[in-house]
Amino acid sequence: MPKKIFISHTTADDTFVTDLRKTLENHGLDVWVDSQDLRGGDTLKTEIESAITNADAFIVVISPRAFKKWVRLEVMLAQENNVPIVPILINGIDLDALLFFFTDEPVAIQIKNNLQESMPQILAALRKEEPTDFDPEQTIDEKPLEELVLKLTDPTIQETDGKKRAIARARLIYRSSQSRDIESNRFTFTAPLGPIEMDDLEWYLEKYYIWPIGVFQEKAKRIESKFPQWGKSLFDAAMQPLCNHVLEGWNKVSTDSDKRFSVLVDDDLPDGAQTDQQRQSKQAATLLLALPWELLHDGKTYVMMGADPLTVRRQLVNR
Repeated sequence: MPKKIFISHTTADDTFVTDLRKTLENHGLDVWVDSQDLRGGDTLKTEIESAITNADAFIVVISPRAFKKWVRLEVMLAQENNVPIVPILINGIDLDALLFFFTDEPVAIQIKNNLQESMPQILAALRKEEPTDFDPEQTIDEKPLEELVLKLTDPTIQETDGKKRAIARARLIYRSSQSRDIESNRFTFTAPLGPIEMDDLEWYLEKYYIWPIGVFQEKAKRIESKFPQWGKSLFDAAMQPLCNHVLEGWNKVSTDSDKRFSVLVDDDLPDGAQTDQQRQSKQAATLLLALPWELLHDGKTYVMMGADPLTVRRQLVNR
């Protein structure tokens, strides 16, 4: 049975982590949370490293706001010290988010309704209780899944005014759990973000945490300030006016349903397509899937956040 549990999280999720800590302590577990356990005068890095290396288990709380350098560094430190890791996914975050933190995807626990309903799974993962110790009848019932699909076909690369962009023929589809699909007419989807924006995003996610000070911190702030704009441009490119009848049905989805936005790319070209065309199609498909769909912004908020958040899925057609 673990004696000391380290919880890694971003401060934006303090409310959830406070509830989690109190619940674990009520089950007799000793919990270390930096906002509670760091004392005045402590050296942050030294205290955290010591707490992780001496922990019997490591919980990382992953939300849309948890993609921070310190969270990732703490996960890496837990891995280096072979501390058992339990990822907890909240606020509609998809399992794909694990790829940002882990090379080998661990078993994760998704909080779909509330913390208390998921506690048997969390305790089992921490080996406080074995999986057979709780009644499977008490597990959460599956909610109906309502899905909005952006289907992209015939992807290619187009250069206009010196700017290269991935483009594709597109159709927006609402796949209802209760009725027939609603589809838009075809339209041309042009990626609103190109190599410059994607390079900035790659640097922010993969390199900024290595040296998060000085001029790099200023650069990161400039990139962060562009996120709403990038998200809105993606939203506008995918939700065009001719898709209004699809969105009208989608906007009526009950809050009792799970909601997902899927980007489905078909990079297969007709027989006889030249090798260069096939290569360009696959390159364009990669660029389309790599777009930061998690930043989708409707002009008011990010659609992955709020009271009724979406999850995001990326797909290639499977034949």
